[in-house]
Amino acid sequence: MTATISIALVGDLIKKGFISDSTVAAARAHGHKPSRVLATYYPDGDGEHHPVTCQILVPRDEYEDLAYNLPDFLDVPIFHLAWQQSARPTTFIVTCMDDGDKIFIDTQGYDYARYRGGVMDTEEVPVDSCA
Repeated sequence: MTATISIALVGDLIKKGFISDSTVAAARAHGHKPSRVLATYYPDGDGEHHPVTCQILVPRDEYEDLAYNLPDFLDVPIFHLAWQQSARPTTFIVTCMDDGDKIFIDTQGYDYARYRGGVMDTEEVPVDSCA
């Protein structure tokens, strides 16, 4: 049996970026998901590939809070419990359980989303090819 790992194609990572209420409202009005907003918020790059071993499912309200704000993880209780049960990974994908939208988070060892970006695509690859 061969093990696999997820590789996420992620838009530019936003560090402590502030997504304004007007940007969020406009995105909702146009039916844009948070991953698209984050992936195009800083459109200078073509995206980067990040290997991830952990994916966490959360409800829409917590998902949007993680995508658009920088909450302490204690302030998003369902996510926080799942994150702790996953041994507090520093890089992972958060998936909205309502529609499957995904964002990438890199905590850099903090208890909040220090870097985050919209996931544009994911693929499963054999572990041997990730070296």
